[in-house]
Amino acid sequence: MNRLRRLSGDEGGFALVIALAVTVVFSMTVVTVIESATSNQRNSTMSNGRVSAYNLAEAGVSNAMSILRVPTNNALDKYVFCADSATLPTLPCKRTETYSGGKVTWYGTLYQNPAAGTAYWDLFSTGYVRNPHGGADYQKTIRATIPVVPP
Repeated sequence: MNRLRRLSGDEGGFALVIALAVTVVFSMTVVTVIESATSNQRNSTMSNGRVSAYNLAEAGVSNAMSILRVPTNNALDKYVFCADSATLPTLPCKRTETYSGGKVTWYGTLYQNPAAGTAYWDLFSTGYVRNPHGGADYQKTIRATIPVVPP
């Protein structure tokens, strides 16, 4: 009985159990913090890529609108976006421009209603930004409908 009391009252090695438990808890906390920081960085990179792709898509629409607004260009010419309209290329003529942050591909289709005397351009623009983590590029497509108003 004395031997049993002595063994149950012996706390030798209890500090080791506490130290191991604290180490496990701190290790789990460190892993959680690192994983959270990595996830937030990845989300930030994705968000930045998507915003850049959207900005490039807007640049494509702006480029198309600037071509339509040039006084020497006929906004009612369905080949106005084509590099060589003399050969009557296949429509729609797609334009691609490269910028430091990525590239943009844009095109437009002219719709006319001669009976009503109305016309409008349906513009599509897609911005592409390289994904730094590999995989597919970030891309964003926007659409704009631009009425053609005679001067």
